[in-house]
Amino acid sequence: MKDLTKREGYDITDGAIAGILFIALQFIFILLISLIPKHIRLNTFMYSFLSVLLEALFVVAVIIVSYFKQTDVVKANNLNKKVNVKIISSALGISLVCLWLFTNLTSGFMSILEKFGYSSGSSGTDISTFGSWCLSIVTICIVPAFCEELLFRGVILNSFRGFNKWIGISVSSIGFMLMHGNPDQTVHQLILGFVLGYIAWETRNIWITILVHFFNNFIAITITWVLSGGASNGEIIYEVPSWGQIALTLFLGVIYAIVGVLIIVSVTKSLKKESDKINSTTQNGEEQKLASASVVVNTSTTGEVETTQNISVNLDVFNPNYKTEQDGKPSRNKIVLAVCCYALFAAYFVYEWVGVLLTGLGL
Repeated sequence: MKDLTKREGYDITDGAIAGILFIALQFIFILLISLIPKHIRLNTFMYSFLSVLLEALFVVAVIIVSYFKQTDVVKANNLNKKVNVKIISSALGISLVCLWLFTNLTSGFMSILEKFGYSSGSSGTDISTFGSWCLSIVTICIVPAFCEELLFRGVILNSFRGFNKWIGISVSSIGFMLMHGNPDQTVHQLILGFVLGYIAWETRNIWITILVHFFNNFIAITITWVLSGGASNGEIIYEVPSWGQIALTLFLGVIYAIVGVLIIVSVTKSLKKESDKINSTTQNGEEQKLASASVVVNTSTTGEVETTQNISVNLDVFNPNYKTEQDGKPSRNKIVLAVCCYALFAAYFVYEWVGVLLTGLGL
């Protein structure tokens, strides 16, 4: 018989614990790979393989927390939702908006860092050949899109449902940005995190954010691959913009960003309607199954009815705006625990971020 006691949502401590667990797993993983000779782990295929394993730790953290908290991983993270061509094309459009209309803010921030002597380090990934581009589709696009979304827009964001929408989106977005640990990507990852968080919160369909995340990375590596083909034709001379140029870039960036936000909000409303529409059939089917299972009758070997157990089923749970028991206001102790865990999570990744920044500044 189906286990009706399994939760279909997370409380505020689940996301925080998952974040700390990921840090612990990452720390152990780094210690283990440090035992591998440098010339082996820096081999292209070995480096890619280890990158995939590192990304998989996001999923491992989610599974462990879900197991011990007796939570249905699929339903709690909205992995049972469907998408169609319209949703996929809309996700592509949103990723293009993020890459084009928010670029000025990213460029302006990078120019400010460069004014203070910051120099970007090597990403460690070569995307100059068709083979490396194909490999990067897996290691940079497909795997990170699924694994990272499962933690940040799955467990962490959903753990704030019923508590506070914008706190949940902010925590998941800032954590997402800090996790990348790269000053070069700070502004873009922060904006992308807010976009993904907003979409996930409104649509309750994590596959949409996985698609947006995938297209964002796919377009980026494709542009890198295409441009790398002409890099050897001549040296590109780059000059750091003046403060006046930086100010203009940021001013235009704010205007473009406002336009981008308006577009994303509008498209997200359409995405929500479309997602609710295509998933309503499945939800109605589950309603009927639960309704028919509202009374369980156990029959003994003698054929007599021993007991009848009534199971209360609230069909409102299929309403996307319905608040489950896990969506309710958390206790004070849970809030304190979550705050402590997120503070530790932030401190760990801020330390890494600052380390990369100081290295880029030559300090």
